Amino acid sequence: MSTVTMSASSDQDIHSRGRQRSHSYYCSEDSRDYGLQSQREETRPRSRSFYSYETSELFSSSDIGIVNRPSPLRQRASSLLFVVNKTNKQKEDCTAQSQHKKQRLKQSKAAKDSTTSMMTISEADNWKICCNSGMKYGQFVDWEKIDPEAAKKYQMIVQSDHQQLKALGRQGYWEMPHTLRAKSYYHIIHSINSSIKTVHPGRNVYYELTKKLFGEQKVSSHPAPEYMEDAEIPRYCLNKAGLNSVKKILICLGKYFPDMNYCPILPALVSLILHFSMDEAECFYSVARLICYTDPNKRYIDQTFLTYRASCMTFGDLANKCCRGIRKLIASSHQNLFEFYSDWIMWIFADLPFIYAIRVLDVYLLEGFKVLYRVALALLGLYKVSVSSRVADVEDFRTDMKRFVQNVARHCTPEDLLNKSFQIPMATRRELNLLFNANKDSLMQKGVSSHQKRQSVESVDFTNFSSSVVTGTEMQVVWAWIPERFALFSPIRLYSTTEHQRSLASFYSHVEGHEPAVLLIKTVDEEVFGAFLSTDVIERRKHENLTYFGTGECFVFTLRPSMERYQQALINIMTRLVLGQQNEPYPSGSALSISSSASTINGASLTCPVGTPQDPSFLTVPFTAQSTTSPSAKQPKRAKEQEASMFIAGNESQLVIGGDGGHALCVQQNLHEGYSECCETFKNRRSPVCTFILNVMGPETTSMLTKSVPGEVSDPIKTEVKSEDDDYELSGQYIASGQVNFMGFKADVIIWDYEQRNIYAQLSLHMAKVEALSFSPNNKYLVSLGGVDDGSIVVWDIETKQAICGSPASPHSAGPCLTVKYSNHNDHLFVSAGSGTLRVWELDIPNRKIRPLDCQMGKFKRIVKCIEITDDDRYVLCGTTSGDIMRVNMKSSFLSDCGPVKTKYSLGVTALSLLNSGHILVGSGSGTFTLCSSTNFKIVKRVELEKGVTSIALGGEGQQFFVGTDSAQIYRFSCENFKAELISTSHNSAVKDVAISSGSSELFATCSLEDIRLWHINRPKELLRITVPNMTCNSIDFMIDGHSIISAWNDGKIRVFAPASGTLMITIDNAHKLGVTAIAGTRDCRRIVSGGGEGQVRIWELLSSSHRMLGSMKEHKDTVTCIQIRSDDKECVSAGSDGACIIWDLERFVSLQTVIANTFFQAVSYHPEEYQILTSGTDRKITYWNVYDGSPIREMEGSHSGAINGVHITQDGKYFVTGGDEKLVKIWDYVKGIVTHTGKAHGGSITSVKVCNNSRILISTSADGAILCWKFPHVASA
Repeated sequence: MSTVTMSASSDQDIHSRGRQRSHSYYCSEDSRDYGLQSQREETRPRSRSFYSYETSELFSSSDIGIVNRPSPLRQRASSLLFVVNKTNKQKEDCTAQSQHKKQRLKQSKAAKDSTTSMMTISEADNWKICCNSGMKYGQFVDWEKIDPEAAKKYQMIVQSDHQQLKALGRQGYWEMPHTLRAKSYYHIIHSINSSIKTVHPGRNVYYELTKKLFGEQKVSSHPAPEYMEDAEIPRYCLNKAGLNSVKKILICLGKYFPDMNYCPILPALVSLILHFSMDEAECFYSVARLICYTDPNKRYIDQTFLTYRASCMTFGDLANKCCRGIRKLIASSHQNLFEFYSDWIMWIFADLPFIYAIRVLDVYLLEGFKVLYRVALALLGLYKVSVSSRVADVEDFRTDMKRFVQNVARHCTPEDLLNKSFQIPMATRRELNLLFNANKDSLMQKGVSSHQKRQSVESVDFTNFSSSVVTGTEMQVVWAWIPERFALFSPIRLYSTTEHQRSLASFYSHVEGHEPAVLLIKTVDEEVFGAFLSTDVIERRKHENLTYFGTGECFVFTLRPSMERYQQALINIMTRLVLGQQNEPYPSGSALSISSSASTINGASLTCPVGTPQDPSFLTVPFTAQSTTSPSAKQPKRAKEQEASMFIAGNESQLVIGGDGGHALCVQQNLHEGYSECCETFKNRRSPVCTFILNVMGPETTSMLTKSVPGEVSDPIKTEVKSEDDDYELSGQYIASGQVNFMGFKADVIIWDYEQRNIYAQLSLHMAKVEALSFSPNNKYLVSLGGVDDGSIVVWDIETKQAICGSPASPHSAGPCLTVKYSNHNDHLFVSAGSGTLRVWELDIPNRKIRPLDCQMGKFKRIVKCIEITDDDRYVLCGTTSGDIMRVNMKSSFLSDCGPVKTKYSLGVTALSLLNSGHILVGSGSGTFTLCSSTNFKIVKRVELEKGVTSIALGGEGQQFFVGTDSAQIYRFSCENFKAELISTSHNSAVKDVAISSGSSELFATCSLEDIRLWHINRPKELLRITVPNMTCNSIDFMIDGHSIISAWNDGKIRVFAPASGTLMITIDNAHKLGVTAIAGTRDCRRIVSGGGEGQVRIWELLSSSHRMLGSMKEHKDTVTCIQIRSDDKECVSAGSDGACIIWDLERFVSLQTVIANTFFQAVSYHPEEYQILTSGTDRKITYWNVYDGSPIREMEGSHSGAINGVHITQDGKYFVTGGDEKLVKIWDYVKGIVTHTGKAHGGSITSVKVCNNSRILISTSADGAILCWKFPHVASA
């Protein structure tokens, strides 16, 4: 074990070195200032200064040593404290070496046999007494006469009561000079236990302990106190003597308080108080008074691992309410949330810089532990703002938070930190004490006792969690939301509609007696939401009428489509409130229809031991307040104390969560119906908490925007239907589509009624992906094939909308199944194929089974991508990834032949179709499309298309057919000439931007990977394609004269094209070094304003044959996402992902105004009158800003989930349109700020939206390559 040396010493040691020590006279009159009792005048050694005024020593190696060992709660670098100093050993004289030689040998031997941390107290030759500037030469001076202002302040401090001292401490009254703070601390600490009869050690106790422990030895080693473990000793402004004194005090405290087994803050607290103590004995005395303080409502120091852990859990509960975003962020990143919160008190007593720590100490000594909660929450709030813009770069949140606190001076001053701390709404001391005791009791239930040094309390592992309602990750987020004491225990399923009777009575019977519980609900549209019920629902039986009950820990939440939690402010945490109510009928509202096969309500018990209801007596304190408000009726807002009580109400017909102004959640008796409204109790202002959909698609949703009633939210399509495989009936009545969803989520099969233009049935069994679909020939059944993660095949009855039977699609020895096809004449026969598998299935309706017959391929090992069955159901044609076609006899299940033999199709056969003439249409992955003979597979006709063929569809009587390709293009062919006619095109990658020509209302342009395309608005036809290989166009704009298209590219170039021919007119090289991300042109058609990935905004002048840069402006810290220019060309506004929108002067090239928000701005738009701008971004908000002073005018919630990527205002300024990750196009009334129309058609995130000048057409683009033209509603129809 390595030991280190440190300067320290008694008076005898100093005199043995021959040094003179200064003396001062100690007078009994002076003792009054410090409250000391002295009986006689005596000489004493002048108080030692523990300060180091050498800046090089401030963070240099300290001569103090503790052998490090890993700590499960805190692993900290030892660069500040534990450094070996060998130079002092070399200066020991021979006598000293001989005296301690045997002792060092014993210590070395003991170190090899034990892992106990040791402290070495030693004296160095170069130690000398240092005094601060006010004491070094002034022992004969009456300092109160020199600084009378400090003396007056001290007299006021002595005469003030506790409340007055709190006010003075918060404002930093005794901040300067240093001696005033020292005397103030002495007065405050010595007044702490004045009203409580507590025995605490005096100064003489310290002298006795030091004499007993250290004696006259110059070097002595002692085991580190048990309560320290590996806690560091912050140096702050202490010199080496000061650090040595801290060690001695810590050892004496450990000796005097043997029951104190865990207290990591004590080293830092001793270090801080020593700065303001006359000597070591006074510091020991002061800290001991804090340790001995026994009032539970104003405690100072946790002395056991049990209380320390309970404090960490209490802070976690407070952070859960005050800093919600950071909690969800850490939980969703799969990092240990409690390990992060276990450092909370060390942020203050180890990581904060000295000037911040002593300001916290000013109020901590007066107000106790509650102040530490406030300061830590303020630090967490500041960190949340800091980390939100760099989450992807954070590998370890604990280390990052420590680094942030150490550099907190970059973000706020000490006074700002305290101001933010006291602005946080905080529960009362009584509430905090109740919560602390409840957390402590939960830890004791988990086996943690006050006599243990440490015990690891493992968090709940959701890796193997299984549920049909939520995933493990979602459940982990919910567990991060619930109070810390309940999150210690694993969930127990109490009730499920799939296992128990579907009724509210059955729900009550299974949930009663369990407290708390988590209610989880899933709708037919895969929306998942719920509530945390902190109180047993059996409470409803105690009252005749419908009565609210519960505590402030109740909350409601949504998990899909977005994760949000809604909870009241910190008014009552643990206090149980009951409001008497009169039972009145519920108002008519939008009803919720929940399918019995898709709606699930689960409750989770958090009891310990498992399955035993937890005694709620220690969790809450009953409190009754009478009221006559019905939870059924919407009422005006109430006082906060009344709002806090309206949590849970229930009777035999309904269960209500939340009240006042509406109900956050209401479930009806049959568990099929319910609704949700805005609720003042939980402040869920985004109405509603979760959208309940009766009809997903109305008759008008395919071609027009759906009208919304003002004040309500339109029903969005929540399921993301990506048609991996679509099929239609021969009669044309139904169309089936399959969904591609995220891992762990169910993928639906939707049957659409083509004539009615709505959903006929929504079938849910497959997971993640529906690979293929096929209707039976007589429209009775539908067969669906799941993806690789599902691997099942299911047959559905179309009439009953129920599954008949299912089976694994492939044998265990084969790979995944990739396609399925029904027989042409038999409703009970279909074929599936895939990697090494080809099966003919027979449907047995009476027994509800399907039986497979594996086809014999012999030596052929193929992966089948597509299949086609001959009209007589005799053969199956299989297209393979090897580029050949296999013909298999369906009756015998044997391979008949395979071809073509010599020339195979490059990149495999991807599509097959049979013509009435018997010929086969074949499409390949390379774009080859052929007509070949059905007998020998010989190619008759051949055409090369752009990119691979994805599908083939026959039209009419088979005289023409259509072919789709990977390039998002559709071709039409005629059987006579077999020539390709391009009839439809689109982008095959995300569309980045759209621009509408001002000179012509019939043209618009879009850009994406490698190309720019010019389109006709009224006819969906591509007019021009400009291709730049291997590059991505990020933004485009038309010059107002319509003679040029300006474009921004990721290679850092600006390219100007002629829209008539696509000719490249001008290229500006190296316009931005990190790519050009935004662009706009002035109305005089002579200048371009561009923004780049590095955050610069540049102005370019276009000359007849060249260009030049007029100015470059750099204030954005990150990518410029959007640029808009005023109509007079004198100003422009740029939006950036750094959370800033900047208005620039285009003539002087300086910024005029900057608006800042906690978001990544994605879009900005000038109002036509140009006195306001409109912004949107990742915070899902739409904000109106004043152009002249940069102040926000109005802020609205613009999206239920995801960022708003595009915003555009109509020319008359009456309406604006938005689109984003919600996949909805919304038209808003600019003045009223309400949604007038909603468009539902996009399958991917909307990237941009624009309205043409005459407000007739609205164009939206999305990340899946779609471009949609909408008929813009007239004012009369709005």
